[in-house]
Amino acid sequence: MRWTVKGITLFTIAGYGLLLLWLLLEGRWRTLYESILVPGVSFAAVSVFRSLYPARRPYEELSIQPLLMKETKGKSFPSRHVFSISMIGMTFVRVNFHLAMLFFVLAVLLAALRVLGGVHYVRDVAAGAAMGILCGWLGFFIIF
Repeated sequence: MRWTVKGITLFTIAGYGLLLLWLLLEGRWRTLYESILVPGVSFAAVSVFRSLYPARRPYEELSIQPLLMKETKGKSFPSRHVFSISMIGMTFVRVNFHLAMLFFVLAVLLAALRVLGGVHYVRDVAAGAAMGILCGWLGFFIIF
């Protein structure tokens, strides 16, 4: 389970980095700018929200040993892992729909693993996915 979560996370980071590199090499400056700005501002906003709303994690409230190693206290809502992969999926929507769908499928798998691993509640991952999709939709299709 840990290796799958880590693999999905590393694949997501690599995919996003390759997307930015491809946009740079193609000279798609506006799309590159938007692809950095929208996820960056959204990630910062979610991080601030988490610090203001310190929801406890399942292993703190239920006295369980999580299957995924985590020692963080609070900061459970929303899941930033699921938010991030959902936001990156939204970043890909404008460039390659099929790759975007791959990231959304991986987001569902990651969400399930983080709940089964005992580090998030369903509400945490659902909110992370919803916020990632909403921020991406607002940033990419409404604002820009």
